[in-house]
Amino acid sequence: MNSSNTNFTVLLFFSLGIPVALLLLEFVLSRAESAVPGLVLPGLHALFTVLSVLMMVQPVSTFTVVTTLLLYNIPTALYLAIYFAVRSRRRKKKAAGADEPSGSGLTSASPNSSGAENKKQ
Repeated sequence: MNSSNTNFTVLLFFSLGIPVALLLLEFVLSRAESAVPGLVLPGLHALFTVLSVLMMVQPVSTFTVVTTLLLYNIPTALYLAIYFAVRSRRRKKKAAGADEPSGSGLTSASPNSSGAENKKQ
């Protein structure tokens, strides 16, 4: 492998591999029982965005600050979209599971319709 192919491979890994891995990590963290792990990556990325704006050394225009905030928060929006999609699907499954009777799937019979009373009559 020559050096240009190696550079391309490294560039491809960092530009595609790491973001995809972070999105998959967000999916896994969002599926956790607790809601907190799924909010870690969006929170860290939002903090990184605010720090990036605060660390601008030169005086910059409002347009530059707003543009930086919007562009740097695209991953935060993706993380939150994954988080809310996974959590809403989890809530729907939990609600559907609560509607079904527990146990062997048999419904409990009322005392008036039990088999023992029907045999006595």
